[in-house]
Amino acid sequence: MNLIDENVERESEEKQKKLTKIIIITIAVLIGIVAIILIYSSVKKKNTLTLSINGADTKFSQDLFLMQDKKNVYVSDKGQIYISVKKLASMLGVGFYNDEQKVHGEDTTKCHVKTENEYTSFISGSNTMYKTINNKADEDDENSENKNSKKSNSSSNNKDNKDETKDIEKNDFDYEYFTVEDGVRLVDNEIYASADAIELGFNVIVSYNQKNKAVSIYTLDALQKTASSIVPTAVNDETLSYNNKKLLKYGFVLIKNSADDYGIANYNNYQEGNYVLSCKYSDIYFVESYSCLIVTTSDDEKQGVLKFELNGSGNVKTVIEPKYSSIQQLGDDGTLYIIKENERYGIVKISEKDSEIKSETILKPEYQYVGIEDDSKYEYMDSKFIIDDKYIPIKRDNKWGIVSSEGRMLIVPQYDYIGCALAESGNPVIYLPDLTAGDGVVFGNNIQNIDPVTNQPVTTSNDEKNIKYYIVSLKNSEKIGMESDEIYSVSENEEKKYFMKVKLSNGDPYRFNVYTMYGDSTKKSKSSSENKTQQNGNTTSDGNSTNNTNTANNMQTNSTNVVNTVNSNVQANND
Repeated sequence: MNLIDENVERESEEKQKKLTKIIIITIAVLIGIVAIILIYSSVKKKNTLTLSINGADTKFSQDLFLMQDKKNVYVSDKGQIYISVKKLASMLGVGFYNDEQKVHGEDTTKCHVKTENEYTSFISGSNTMYKTINNKADEDDENSENKNSKKSNSSSNNKDNKDETKDIEKNDFDYEYFTVEDGVRLVDNEIYASADAIELGFNVIVSYNQKNKAVSIYTLDALQKTASSIVPTAVNDETLSYNNKKLLKYGFVLIKNSADDYGIANYNNYQEGNYVLSCKYSDIYFVESYSCLIVTTSDDEKQGVLKFELNGSGNVKTVIEPKYSSIQQLGDDGTLYIIKENERYGIVKISEKDSEIKSETILKPEYQYVGIEDDSKYEYMDSKFIIDDKYIPIKRDNKWGIVSSEGRMLIVPQYDYIGCALAESGNPVIYLPDLTAGDGVVFGNNIQNIDPVTNQPVTTSNDEKNIKYYIVSLKNSEKIGMESDEIYSVSENEEKKYFMKVKLSNGDPYRFNVYTMYGDSTKKSKSSSENKTQQNGNTTSDGNSTNNTNTANNMQTNSTNVVNTVNSNVQANND
């Protein structure tokens, strides 16, 4: 090899070494850049709030959450984050309304959302939330027998109405109340709710990983898919009522065996055959507000109530033995139940003391009816079965009376009607609280017409019956004031007023304000149900009743004197 060839080869080797060195340096620089990018992305992601819905990353506006600053979501002392009710409703396709469900009218401090057949109200500054459940919508959505819903309270009812016994039918609306501490806030004219309140109102699961700044939301549909993939006998979403579907939020799922009997399994810790509730019921109905199950046995179609722990254990305890032909929850707190036995109705009360739950029959099943037969006529009534959470209408031998929520007889059944539903002069009225002689309930009696010639009773049709109405004190069962042709309410200048209408001696109608005559008119301008919502579970209504029976009699005399005075003036004018 000559000298020229050696120089060429040496130069070539040096170039190769330089190229290799450049490539290595370039690769090292690229690796460094990639590492920096990854570290930057990781740090940025760690400091950026993320949201996933049903496992999918979801874009959102920052004001979806109540923020502590531009980067950090606000977290309360109890680890709660707060989410905009309106914006989340839009993201989940849930109906949103700028008012409280029971009190219609635009109000930026209140709102409610609609999920399936439920309306949940959010009231800023309140620790009380309530759900309005449209049972009729749930009924309409049923495909007769293939829908597992509250059929135990309706399908088992006997429609023969023997001895004028009328079966208790479901309300079009039921109400469930919940306490969520510091659950709803108003910030910059927008309602934010805590994760707990959002879970309750939207029927979802919300989790927040504070370390990763990641919020995850799972809907009932997503939970149902998960449960069905784990539990082979899980009832699928096509045959599952919405009420029982809410069990999924707590880690449980309704199951069904080959005989179409129902039970409950824990899908978070599922083991074949190890069920929370065995498949031996033809119907199960989950009552979320009281964490209980109304069940119907498959062998004899008898109903009972089971207490159901939702803390993950799923422990079940019988509180009312399944021995009744029907059971209907009476109040909002889950302690009172209407029972049906031998075509008659009674009341069972559940109490809990020192972690021991027991039931007691406070009203024997010997009544034709418990509750109001048609509550749709009366404004602001949460339940057709109980008035102001204290007074329960009863019917026996075709006469109406009242018992207390403890089962104490307040007014013995003796009246032909309860409530004045004429609605000729104003709104029907059934209850007038805080009168001077105590809370009052309206009753009516048929007055027998007498033929002036024969002095014998005149037979009349139902349309021609002469009915007189009374306000009866729930404190002493005495009539307050005089009998009237109508008792009604009207709204005047955004204030509700109550009136009694009587006839003067010349036949002309005359009306007077009930609270001006028999109580403090400034004390009661709203219904008890309205007050209940405004109290938000923190206070009790002022139900002072200081006067006795003599006071009631004195007031009756006073009202009679007023009418007599008017009659005298009319007569004088005629003369």
